[in-house]
Amino acid sequence: MKHTKGEWEVTQMGNVIHKETGKMICATQSAFKEDMDNAKLIAEAPNLLKALMQIEQFSDVGDDFKAVCIIKSIATNAIKKATL
Repeated sequence: MKHTKGEWEVTQMGNVIHKETGKMICATQSAFKEDMDNAKLIAEAPNLLKALMQIEQFSDVGDDFKAVCIIKSIATNAIKKATL
């Protein structure tokens, strides 16, 4: 899969851009709350993908309590960032 690597962020107008280069990732229709929330979720896509990849690494551990705690922590942090 090819996508723009790196951190993405939301502009004041609700557009999603690459944090370092300013490259446009996604343009929204407006800066209304729902559009801004959608843009925030889109901007978190690279971090959500990274979190899922980390969770995948721990998926074969069975009943290992420590691994389950790590998985829960990764998922909880990803959800918080995506829904702020």
